[in-house]
Order: sequence, then structure tokens, then C-alpha cells
Amino acid sequence: MPSQQSILFGILFSYLLLVVNFAALSQAIENALYIVDENDRPLLGATVSTDQNQIAITDINGKVRLSCSCDTLKINISFIGYQIYESDLAMMGPETTIRLVPSEQIMQEVIVSGSSTKEQLNELSTGMKTINMESISQLPYLLGEQDPVKYIQTLPGVSTGADGNNGYYVRGGGIDQNKIMLDNIELYNTNHLFGFFSMFSGDAVDRVDFVKSGYSASEGGRLSSMLHVHSQNPNNNELTGSAGIGLLAAKLHLEVPVIKEQSSIMISGRKSYIDLITQNLVKEGSQLQRRTDYKFGDLMMKYQHQLSAKHQLSATGFISTDDYYFRNTRAYANAFYWKTSNAGISWKWLHSDLLSGEVYYTVGDYTQRFLADISGYNVSMSSHIKDMSAGSKNYLTLNRHEITFGLHSNWRYIRPNSIN
Repeated sequence: MPSQQSILFGILFSYLLLVVNFAALSQAIENALYIVDENDRPLLGATVSTDQNQIAITDINGKVRLSCSCDTLKINISFIGYQIYESDLAMMGPETTIRLVPSEQIMQEVIVSGSSTKEQLNELSTGMKTINMESISQLPYLLGEQDPVKYIQTLPGVSTGADGNNGYYVRGGGIDQNKIMLDNIELYNTNHLFGFFSMFSGDAVDRVDFVKSGYSASEGGRLSSMLHVHSQNPNNNELTGSAGIGLLAAKLHLEVPVIKEQSSIMISGRKSYIDLITQNLVKEGSQLQRRTDYKFGDLMMKYQHQLSAKHQLSATGFISTDDYYFRNTRAYANAFYWKTSNAGISWKWLHSDLLSGEVYYTVGDYTQRFLADISGYNVSMSSHIKDMSAGSKNYLTLNRHEITFGLHSNWRYIRPNSIN
């Protein structure tokens, strides 16, 4: 019978044989992959991943190296512009070449249109200019205020009365011969700081239409020009806003959804702090504090509600005030004050791709007052304008023709230069 030493030696020898055989069987096999396109050009940067959690990126020759102790390896190859390649790779040969097939991405038609300066000259309505806020933002800001009217003053045929003044003259006409509209609301004396900039805040304006010749019947009412300011449609998906501080005024702009994707409200306002500077940064009771005081402010609010896919209701309110006071040491004082308050409501509807329209109603009130006190003798001169308007605009497309028709009614009460 064999001894215990012989049995132990046999068991140990058998274990060593099993270990050697297992190591030989588990030795990793390496395979080189070359990823090319349909013309056998190497693809740099293709991603190769395997079911063994291996990830590799092809080099400039389109090559990666994979190793596995198995006979086959599941691989996934992806590259932008080509179809994803998935297959079992036999770990037999030293290298393998794989060709990727291009993938075709069919997109919907995209039309980019525009008109060059030459094409605009050939159009019938050469006197009309549509200005977006991107163009307005390219101009330098006067006193830190982005002003749409400043862009109007740079157009051909338009001149200003003085440097920095916001009034403009079109082809020799007067300032009061320019019609200025906010949406469907007619405005009077749209200036702050005695004409240095307008009462329109750039944050609340979407675009501006300026007509200086070739008026259509729906844009009459003035001799020189028509300036139509379109307010922004508030964002009905998320809360957005901005704030700014200039040399003379601070401003705040908010767009708040009321019912998400259906209704929203925009609030945009400005307030000057000239009075705070002149009254609080000087000595109490000083001549400067007693002599002068000026302040202005404006507020625009717009509510928009999407009644349905083809009906939209919007309401706009606008208030602007300017208040100036001056007194000298010779018992003389004067004051200027002007204020405009306006509101309007509009219902836009879309009947079809060929017919759409709008029904609107607006009310407005403008007051301007001058006061003077000369050694106890008081003079007051005021002017007042009230107006109401209502109407409808309809737009019809027939083949290559666009027809605009509608009605407009306006009531005005004017009291000029009432003196006491």
C-alpha cells in the first residue's frame, strides 16, 4: 500500500496541473479593431463599447484594441452621422475591420427669408420701416436709457431740433404732426425730461413701425409721419424679469404667468431719482434744495389671455407723469406738469389662414399744466385732451393680394390753453 507521503504528493501534483490548465485556458485574447467609413477612410473618435464594460475611442487610424478571455465579445460602435453597429465579435484573428453605414437624418423644411436694401427700394411701401429691439440696442444709450425714438432720428428724412432732444421733424413737418401709437392707443407728448428721451421703456417694446410716406387709409391722422410702438407679449411659461439703474432713473420689468401657457401679465416701470439727489444730497435749506425739484415716472401693464387656438384677448394700461418746479430768490416760481393715462383692450381672432382680424377699444386722458407765481401774482395755464376710440381691423389674403379693411371711430374733447 502506498504511504501517506505518496498520497499527499499525488494530490498536490494534481492540483498544480489543474491550476496550470486553468491559467492557460483563461489567458486573454487581444483583437485590434479598425473602424472605417464606406470609402475605407479611418474614423477618428468613434466610440466602441463591449458587454464586458470596456469603452474605447478610435485613434487617428480608426483603431482600438480589445482583449477578452472569451471566444466572442458583444460590441457596440457609434459615431455621429453613422448608424449604430451592434454585433458579436469573434476573438480569433489579430485584427478586424468594420465599416459603418451613414445614417440619413430627414428634417422638416426650414425657410429663412429676408429683404436686402435693394429689394426694399423696389417695394411699393418704401416709406415704411419696421425696427426690432436688436437694431435699437446697437445705438448708444443717452443717460443710460434705451430709447426706440432715438433710432427714428437716424433715418433718412428725419431730423432733430437740438442735440439730445427726443422730438423729431419728418421732411420739414412739425413735431405735433407726427402720430404716435402704443398698440391701438394714441399718445400725446411722449417725452420725459423736456424731450431728452421718450416715455417708452425698451424692455417693454417688441418692435416699432415707422411710416413717413405712402400712408395707407388705416394709418392716417397726421401730416408728417406715423410711429406705431408694439408692446411685448408677456411670457406665459415662466417668470422672467430684469432691473436696471441709469444715471437718472431706475427701471423694473417683470413677466408673470397667471395660468401657465394660457395667460400672463407684464409690468414695466421706471422712476427717476433726480428729486432724491437734489433734495437729499445737499444741505438742508440750501438754495439748490429750495429752488428746484423734478421727477418723472411711467408704468406699462399688459395682460394677455389665450382664449383658444384662434382667439386672443389682451388689455394694456399706460401711465406717465412729469413734474417740475423752480423758484429763484426774487420771489419768482414756476412749475410744469404733464400726465398721460391710457388703457385699451383688444380681441384678436383667426378665422382661417386667409382671414384674420382685431376688435379694439381705447380710452385716454392727457393733461398739461403751467403755473407761475410772480411776487404774489399767480398765473395758471392748462390744456386737456380726452379721447375714446373703437374699431376693427380685418386682413384678407386673396391669391397674391392682401386686403385690409375695417372701421374706426374716435371721440375727442380738447380744451387748449385755459388760463386763470
